[in-house]
Order: sequence, then C-alpha cells, then structure tokens
Amino acid sequence: MYHYLGNQRLAEKTLRDAAKIDPHSPLTWYNLGKVLEAIGDSESATDCMATALEVENNSPILPYMSIAVTFD
Repeated sequence: MYHYLGNQRLAEKTLRDAAKIDPHSPLTWYNLGKVLEAIGDSESATDCMATALEVENNSPILPYMSIAVTFD
C-alpha cells in the first residue's frame, strides 16, 4: 500500500521486515524488488526478483500445515 501511495522508503522498510518474518514468501520478495526498482536501486531490485523466483520454485503449492494427516 505504501508503494502505491508513493512512500517508497516506508514500503521498503515494511517489506524488509516482512522478508525477515517469512523469508519463503515469493510475493514479499517480488514486491520488495518493485519498490527498490522505483527507488532506483536496480542491482538490489534484480537480486530481490531473482530471490522471488528461487523461493517460488522451491516452495510447495500449499503450506505443509494445511495438508490433512490421515492414519490407517
């Protein structure tokens, strides 16, 4: 939301905090890359976008906790 309102620095801080809490969220890394691109930090933006792709490729479609456990 901060990004769309034009407050790029607050958006960056919020997304960096979110990435610390859940580093396996590709959406967080992607959005951080978009914010850094808007700020003009192309190198860091590229790194974040690459991280988003890597995390997305290594993440399950559904969280493991949502899979029902069955016993025979």
